[in-house]
Amino acid sequence: MRLVAAIPSLCTPIVLAGCVQVSDIDLTIYEPTCARQCTMAYSSCISGGSPAVGAPTGVAYQCKEGLKLCAQTCPHRQ
Repeated sequence: MRLVAAIPSLCTPIVLAGCVQVSDIDLTIYEPTCARQCTMAYSSCISGGSPAVGAPTGVAYQCKEGLKLCAQTCPHRQ
């Protein structure tokens, strides 16, 4: 019975991981130093996960939006 109860909690991260993806944000078109800073901020956001944002999907969504906004401030690669 314990295994059955554990299955939803084990599957949740797998399901949620597919909901918010950053692969549609192409950081290769931006200056590498700036893009790296955005990526580090995104990683920090994801790993820190503010409880004020809410569920893990809410955190992931907010972090992705932050990454997009950060990338938009970066100069394009020459």
